[in-house]
Amino acid sequence: MAGLLASAGVNVITAADGLEGIELACLHRPEIVFMDLKMNDLDGLEATRRLARDPATATIPVVAVTASALGDIRQAVRDAGCIDYLSKPIRVQSLFAVLHTHLGVQFVSGSDRPAPTAPRAIDFDRRVAVATRLRNAVALGDVSGIQELAEALRQGDTAEAAVGERISRLAMDFDFGGLSELADSLAT
Repeated sequence: MAGLLASAGVNVITAADGLEGIELACLHRPEIVFMDLKMNDLDGLEATRRLARDPATATIPVVAVTASALGDIRQAVRDAGCIDYLSKPIRVQSLFAVLHTHLGVQFVSGSDRPAPTAPRAIDFDRRVAVATRLRNAVALGDVSGIQELAEALRQGDTAEAAVGERISRLAMDFDFGGLSELADSLAT
């Protein structure tokens, strides 16, 4: 998650555990805190409660991040003072939606260019495989995985190289909508 945010131009500060997270929040006063609920020294709920009790950090919005699927977890994070909840694996659209909802942040891509149609020279089965891999990487916000796919395609024939180049440009612009559209066009 830190890598995805940093690659989108966000200044990210990471903490190894709950106590360090509280210390860094007091020191840097971030605009938002993404609090993992499971940590070695202090669980995220208690760390959130401590942030809420400290006047220096009480106004910092805290978003819970957890892999827990328990039904009462949403209420528990709200009771602790979290303003929202993200479940793992983190989906890029969900992460950016939380930033938009709570901070008004919008991520803008530089891709106002129309997306070209997928070259038909790549056989259908290969296109579907590429589309599936691309969709999965986009859903997880796996920018590294997207770039690896682009690089692998660039090593192929002319049609695959063109698709790889397009994927790379869209990924560099963080145009996940464009990447999803490209995946759809590859699969049809």
